[in-house]
Amino acid sequence: MSKKLFALSAQYLKKAMPLMIQYQIPTTPTNYALWYHYVSDNNSALQKNLDDKIAQHGTCTPAASEELYQRFIVDKREQEITQLRTELDSMTNELSSSLHDTLNDTNEFDRMLNKCLNELSSVEEDGFSIEKTLSAVRELVKESHDVRSSTRHFKSQLHEAQAEIAQLRETLLETQHDAMHDSLTGLLNRRIFSKEIETFCSNPSLNRTFSILMVDIDNFKTFNDDFGHQLGDQVLKAIAKRISDSCQEGEQVFRYGGEEFVLIFPNKNFTIARQNAESIRRAIERLSIRDKRSGKVVDNITVSIGVSENKPRDTSHDILTRADLQLYEAKRLGRNRVMPLPR
Repeated sequence: MSKKLFALSAQYLKKAMPLMIQYQIPTTPTNYALWYHYVSDNNSALQKNLDDKIAQHGTCTPAASEELYQRFIVDKREQEITQLRTELDSMTNELSSSLHDTLNDTNEFDRMLNKCLNELSSVEEDGFSIEKTLSAVRELVKESHDVRSSTRHFKSQLHEAQAEIAQLRETLLETQHDAMHDSLTGLLNRRIFSKEIETFCSNPSLNRTFSILMVDIDNFKTFNDDFGHQLGDQVLKAIAKRISDSCQEGEQVFRYGGEEFVLIFPNKNFTIARQNAESIRRAIERLSIRDKRSGKVVDNITVSIGVSENKPRDTSHDILTRADLQLYEAKRLGRNRVMPLPR
């Protein structure tokens, strides 16, 4: 590494670390790479998006960091997906461009060879050369044919390489998505939720209010027993979409497990969170789903919801336990309701 580059890296480090400390960002390789690019002033889109996340949450949560990392850094570095080293997009784009240029060059070379062969063939046909010259020309024609065959094979290999690169990139993007999302509903998964809630609870210096909702489908086992798991999956996907559609900017919904979902409402107190929970409950109550096997319409879908607002020095276990207890109370009182009652 040159002295100039080393000094520049040290300068970025001095800028990035205080910001990461200020916003309580864990110093993981992913987070450092994100903030390194942020302070380098080379990516205005990354800076704007990261600023927006900070404005919404008071920090950059693990899911937000992962999303920005995948969007603005990893998508430009292929080997960073496995080794955090080589730019994915820049590599694939550069290679794709190189392959395209090479294909154009080989096409032009092929055209020139054909022209040359025609001219050489005419020399022989018109009888303008002696036998010795003809022998040399025939050899040149033969070599030209070999080169033309070689370029055609090379073109075929380049086309195959392009297809493999496209497939590799698609597979890598799918893997990134699958690591963060539930395969059935498409929602963020429980692993990501655990990181998010830990971040929210471990930043008391930010003095932020937030609330969570725990949502459980009422009598879900009955859907599976009466109609089969196929309808059960339909119900899960329909409810996941209905909940997602109800979320405003900054709000997040996760599939917590089985028939249970959990939402995080940044900067929302209990009163606002409960109002949103009631809206979600009513929206799901209006759902109707047609059983693909029997054609019967199922319209008795409801959910019970427990709401909890964070308190000073709360751990993630504390706020989740309170929400879970309120969910249990909603079930005990007859389901299809939000608990606790309005204050």
